[in-house]
Amino acid sequence: MKIQFRHPIYPPAIVPFPISGQTYLMPGWTPVPSDTKLSDIEWIREERQVQHTPATSTKTEWVVVSSTDASKQYTVRLTGSRYTCTCYGVRRAKNGKCKHITKIETHGL
Repeated sequence: MKIQFRHPIYPPAIVPFPISGQTYLMPGWTPVPSDTKLSDIEWIREERQVQHTPATSTKTEWVVVSSTDASKQYTVRLTGSRYTCTCYGVRRAKNGKCKHITKIETHGL
């Protein structure tokens, strides 16, 4: 029987931890039997969820759930013709558009 692994982005990895002797399925630190192979894992790529919650009736603010950690949310705001986001990715993006802004722009949420 295959072990189901659900993650929208990262593929499964088997990591033996020498100190404890336990083997883990990553990301997530899920303990698995030590003889587990990648062929024993079924990777289920769940769709990343984007929720949009307009702050006003003009839809200038959206709350986007993180694709890697569902407990994190980021706020995308439209001011004039400029989008901003509260995530760190927006600072790293060369064009100033993180994946959350791109998702809002692309899907017109």
